[in-house]
Amino acid sequence: MIGTSHVARLRKTTALAATIAGTLGVLGPLAGAGPALAKHGHDGPAAEHQGRDDGTPGDRGRGHDGPSQRGRDEGGPAPERGDDRERGHRHGGPRPVTVKVFAPERGDNAGAGGLGWLVDMELEFHHKNLQQTGFSGFQLTGPGVHANADPFPGLFAPGKDDRMPGVVVLDSTTSATLPGFSGPGTNLANLFNVSGITNRTGDDTELWDTWIVGAPIAGLNVDSVLNVAVVDDLDDNGVYDDAPDVVADANHDGRIDGADLEAMGVASNVVTVPFRINGDPA
Repeated sequence: MIGTSHVARLRKTTALAATIAGTLGVLGPLAGAGPALAKHGHDGPAAEHQGRDDGTPGDRGRGHDGPSQRGRDEGGPAPERGDDRERGHRHGGPRPVTVKVFAPERGDNAGAGGLGWLVDMELEFHHKNLQQTGFSGFQLTGPGVHANADPFPGLFAPGKDDRMPGVVVLDSTTSATLPGFSGPGTNLANLFNVSGITNRTGDDTELWDTWIVGAPIAGLNVDSVLNVAVVDDLDDNGVYDDAPDVVADANHDGRIDGADLEAMGVASNVVTVPFRINGDPA
């Protein structure tokens, strides 16, 4: 039995995927993605790696039948007020942002021919209003004629996202030779197609961000690792808008991963998802 909260998330994911596919005209060989998404949602909740990165896969979120635990870890204390989070999270306290990644899931064999795989995630900002999240507007964007076009224009290129400027998305096998890409340190957030607001309360703001990968920019038939986080308010302007275009190898270990995001400074947990990019044709 699937819990009602997870059903709601599945509906959001399916609706977003349908919107992307219909608007950007990417159905074609991916027309069977609907049933796959439904299976995806049934098999497990989001990857959630709370507040650190030690190279291990992220812990799962809440179970199918469990109650919604917005803004807190399973079994953990109730969230602190926003000002306490801001003061405490840099010293190991609760983080003011929670990231959950619903696709890909750990161990997935995703996509076809290196493309058509999804990154689908929720960002919950605790005790933050919409302006503080850095969100600058809805977007429905993509390559070619879809880039920066009505009704919800947004830029479409590697680097810092113009709509969610605090988000960093890294993939360990990202190309270093394609134009605009700088290898695994490339922030892929500005390639996301759909960004919107999924919940606002008196305390929290929840945003959703989804990307269908339209080219084999991270290889094919390759094991890959996704790392996602929201960068800290590094310039202390009260807004999460400080994500870089490229993340540096801060610890000089030859890899760019969650440890480098932590070294840079993050306001959220770092979600780490190992998966495989399928090279077989659709």
